[in-house]
Amino acid sequence: MSARRTRLISLESALWCLGLGGLWMSAAFLPSLDSRKPARLWAAWIGAIAVVSILTGIFLYFYKAWRRVPAVPNRRQYVLWVGFETLAVLMFLALGISGLARS
Repeated sequence: MSARRTRLISLESALWCLGLGGLWMSAAFLPSLDSRKPARLWAAWIGAIAVVSILTGIFLYFYKAWRRVPAVPNRRQYVLWVGFETLAVLMFLALGISGLARS
């Protein structure tokens, strides 16, 4: 048995759970887009916290993935795959931000 204590859940997993659960909760309590009702402020805050935790989880995932590069045996394939993942996520975020800017 190793001397290191194993964590029950990692920080990255906790951020994903917080983010996805927060998005679900804010979607359940926010009014629809065509409604004239004002949004509940606490539901909007839950959504904002969820988005921040998801972005932090994404950052941690890629930070840990790029830090593993020297330790993997198939370095070339790993760098290609993580580079593709990073590029895809950056493009997805850029499309999302440009979509928000248009509305």
